[in-house]
Amino acid sequence: MSSIERRDKRDALNRRGFLKMMSASMALVGLGGCGAIRRPEDHIIPYSQMPEHLVPGKPLFYSSTYRMDKDVFGVLVESHEGRPTKIEGSTLHPYSLGATDGFAQASVLDLYDPDRSTTPMTLASGAPAHAPSTWTAFTQYQAALAAAWQLNHGAGLAFLLAEDPSPLLADIRAQITAIYPAARWYVHAPIDDENVLEGSRIAFGRAVRTHPDYSKADIVLSVDSDFLGLEPNHVRAAKEYSAHRTVQSVSDEMNRLYVVESAYSITGSVADHRLAMRSSDIPAFVSNLCME
Repeated sequence: MSSIERRDKRDALNRRGFLKMMSASMALVGLGGCGAIRRPEDHIIPYSQMPEHLVPGKPLFYSSTYRMDKDVFGVLVESHEGRPTKIEGSTLHPYSLGATDGFAQASVLDLYDPDRSTTPMTLASGAPAHAPSTWTAFTQYQAALAAAWQLNHGAGLAFLLAEDPSPLLADIRAQITAIYPAARWYVHAPIDDENVLEGSRIAFGRAVRTHPDYSKADIVLSVDSDFLGLEPNHVRAAKEYSAHRTVQSVSDEMNRLYVVESAYSITGSVADHRLAMRSSDIPAFVSNLCME
């Protein structure tokens, strides 16, 4: 038998083996679908008492607020049968003016995150990861700690929180402080704006947060500030800035945006004139600009 004939025979056997394997795999999949593997069964239970104003298939809208860092604006939440499905800006809120950003639009997905914790978690000494626990175990653990804190007025008790101006959180903090006066409270934010507050203190004599009205500005100079992208109050700023860019007649004039920045930003991408500059050179630029 020649080498060509042996190679043809080997190839034929390989093809035959491949077809056998695929046939067996398809047969196993078919058997699994018919017997052992079944889709989960969901039982639909009707309302024993129909909620007020709820009509299946018709959405309900609720007014709420969305907060990210120090940025807070009003939103309108669309809900279907008690499940929020869409977020839009509230036209009645002065900081949103009917608009939102991408973070607010995506925040509704947090409610349907399959990785959210559904039970309390505990970390045993030396354990590599958190282990699921129960609410009963948490209640017993918390009661034992509360008894010890009652004796020393909360000494050794500390709370680490994100910065949040919520009135509800302030009320809870006041109630806990009244019970445990020795407890300590700490607030942590990965990005802070103390430099902005210090600048306002130098300019106005006290720390304030400025809210420019870009709809009345003919010329806007942005110095290393992404006020249309990631800065606080950027949703309102974008609405006001774009309102002055709309031309309705031949007599209307658009505003002009000049951007000086060290890194490319959303604001720089829409600027009429953009100047790239190192951060170390920006103070000298501002100083020369003020002297002219």
